[in-house]
Amino acid sequence: MKNKSKISAAASLLLLSSSHLYSASINGLGDLTGGIFKSEAYAISADGSVVVGYSRSADGDEAFRWTEAGMIGLGDLAGGIFKSEAFSANADGSVVVGYSRSTDGDEAFRWTEAGMVGLGSLAGGSYSYAFDVSADGSVIVGHGDSAMGDEAFRWTQADNMLGLGYLAGGGSYSYASSVSADGSVVVGYGDSANGDEAFRWTQADEMVGIGDLAGGTFYSAAYAVSADGSVVVGESHSENGYEAFRWTEAGMIGLGDLAGGAFNSYAVGVNADGSVVVGDGTTGSGREAFRWTQATGMQSLNEWLAEDGYTLTGWSGLGATGVSDDGNVVVGYGSSSNGLEAFIARGGSGLIGLTTLINSIASVSNMTTQGINLAQTALHGAHGHPGANRAIDDKYYMWLAGDYIRDKRYDSKDDFYLAEIGVGYSYNQDIKYSIAYGRTSGESDLLYNGKSEADGYYVAIDTDIKFLTQIPLYATLTYLYGKNDFDIKRGYENAGNLDASYAGTDQKIEAFRARLQWHAKEDLFHPYVEYNHIKLKTDGYTEISGGFPAQFDAYKESVTDYRYGIDSNFQLNEDNRLITTLEGVHRTDKEANGISGELIGLQSFQINGEKYKRDWMRATLGIESTFDIGRFTLTLNASTKGADPQFWSGFNYTVAF
Repeated sequence: MKNKSKISAAASLLLLSSSHLYSASINGLGDLTGGIFKSEAYAISADGSVVVGYSRSADGDEAFRWTEAGMIGLGDLAGGIFKSEAFSANADGSVVVGYSRSTDGDEAFRWTEAGMVGLGSLAGGSYSYAFDVSADGSVIVGHGDSAMGDEAFRWTQADNMLGLGYLAGGGSYSYASSVSADGSVVVGYGDSANGDEAFRWTQADEMVGIGDLAGGTFYSAAYAVSADGSVVVGESHSENGYEAFRWTEAGMIGLGDLAGGAFNSYAVGVNADGSVVVGDGTTGSGREAFRWTQATGMQSLNEWLAEDGYTLTGWSGLGATGVSDDGNVVVGYGSSSNGLEAFIARGGSGLIGLTTLINSIASVSNMTTQGINLAQTALHGAHGHPGANRAIDDKYYMWLAGDYIRDKRYDSKDDFYLAEIGVGYSYNQDIKYSIAYGRTSGESDLLYNGKSEADGYYVAIDTDIKFLTQIPLYATLTYLYGKNDFDIKRGYENAGNLDASYAGTDQKIEAFRARLQWHAKEDLFHPYVEYNHIKLKTDGYTEISGGFPAQFDAYKESVTDYRYGIDSNFQLNEDNRLITTLEGVHRTDKEANGISGELIGLQSFQINGEKYKRDWMRATLGIESTFDIGRFTLTLNASTKGADPQFWSGFNYTVAF
């Protein structure tokens, strides 16, 4: 399907052909490098793997082809001012069509991996534009000028560009809007003896006007065609005003309009077998998207969704841009609390905005944050002061430790708890080994009243070695393995009301730390440098319940950082001392991995990972008290905006024996 008018970039990511529901990648596509930031997407392949449009590159406006590997510029035709735009792609995205500026002027192009090839122009003409392409990429339609005027064309490799002519009695212009899946039927509009008239072209019958609706000024235009070419939809002028139509061999019928407001409707999309038509109508509140079937007649999206119990709130000015193969999914755009926003509406499920959908799906990445927080807190909380045990002269020691985390800096509120028991062994004065077992529990408040709850455990092994007897230089090596069990409630707004889908999954964590520290007992300050590496793997899962459940692919994340800091201790009296840490952190990773999956029954998605804050500071202030039966430590920790938790408190009670 092709639209009556250009749709916003956000909405165009959800455009559908007349025979395919495009599996749109739901993410910002970025732009081409070198120019001002600008990109607009016009179409997406039927398999969802390729998006096409144009962007501003260093050379100028340039057609692009986007895949998960990124956006590439398609260049332009030689000879003219640098300019190209892509308007459509075939089913698998291997063929892209549009226009570019060549020596002769604006020229239709066909792009494949071999490069961009100009399609030329019609005899006597000087420009051409390609707007649609068949499923296999072998047939391209559009229009250009000829000796007679603007003329629709059909291009194939065998015949090159052939003008489709004009309607009887016309001859000034004809424009091709869309082509059937196999390329045998072309639809559009042109002038005829009667006025502007929609046409349907086939090889056998050539260009045939399909008439108009009775009663009004003669006018019709075709915008979309069904997969087999048997159903054509568009707009005409009837006795009531501008009215959407559906045409078959039996003739053209008006589809009416929505109740209230001035009479005005037009159809822009049709499903695979032609039984469902979508477009825009007018109500007392203004423009509103409609869905039409023979059984129901024209229904507003409000009415259609209400049949399944969904009341649409917070949306206005809805416009439909396409419909799925089976007719059960309508996409388009309208005004929501987020501004101009693309939407997906599904029978039996409701309506969700693209912005809401992106934010909701992205919110589950907080599980990665929770996993990293677990590892960071264990490494730098319960195991954050390895030098504290170097003064122990006994052969064995054991401890109980705990941490509480609170973080409210991002789009969630995180509360996390950690409890640990451990035992250590002094091989000699310079070498110590320890092993600890910890339990974790926590929850995060997500967007749209969502929640992520986790329970888990970890095992941590430490080795602390003094390099040389004469030099107080220590190396600490830590390995941590853990697992989290998650229960997830992913919230979102459905038809303007809160809804949620639910799932559970597992997450595995591995972390490694290597620290080198100068630690002379008589010194107040103990500088160190540290290397940390954390790996997470979250299993894939499938949600249940709610109007828009999703299936999430398994995903992995790894982060690496370098730390440099100073531990210090100040003796307050014989049994108490003040301990502090001031630390700087630099993360080597620039951004997180993305999240991918499928909105069940609708489309695949690929959400880009967030860009990391790569440098931050962490500070610790604590008190350590020594008793006859052990040592008790209480610490308070805080970090600037980065990957460590915002605040956490910890305690440790150690007994030597």
